[in-house]
Amino acid sequence: MFLNPTILTKRGEGYRAIVRKPLVASTDTLVREAIAKMSTVHSNCNLTQGNQRVAENPYIQSVSSCVIITLNKKVIGIITEQDLVRLLAQEQPLDQLTLGAVMTHPVITLKEEEFMDLFGGINLLKEHHIRHLPIVDPQENLVGLVTDESLRQLSGPIDLLRLCLVQEVMTQQVICLSPQ
Repeated sequence: MFLNPTILTKRGEGYRAIVRKPLVASTDTLVREAIAKMSTVHSNCNLTQGNQRVAENPYIQSVSSCVIITLNKKVIGIITEQDLVRLLAQEQPLDQLTLGAVMTHPVITLKEEEFMDLFGGINLLKEHHIRHLPIVDPQENLVGLVTDESLRQLSGPIDLLRLCLVQEVMTQQVICLSPQ
């Protein structure tokens, strides 16, 4: 599935939120291999190279939160941490289960040339109730990934509040205690 949003107006800061090397696998990859791949990326964030920490990559969480399933560089599915938690809760045997059997598809994607600003990305994620948005080139080949986390890394808390109505962020049930 492809979206053609009208909310994005100019080339801008949206490009900085794209994770250029997301985790990618094929449909015949075992779920347990995908879990291992996701865990490896996350555990590598504490390694050091010379005097620099690998953890300085602000998108480690974004990369390790999903695996994009491709066929000839085309996005055909996705599996996220939430999907894996659901599988575990259903007590599915992961030994022989493949990504092709459990992936979410079709996947909502966005062409890189149409990804212009952070708010457009945030609105797309919110509109479709998703946290991962594969970015593709004009030939529909995967070029990267935008996540709620990669967008959050580039926006300040004040920017994010501009997207909400007060009633969306206020607490409706207030606990009151008497002085006694």
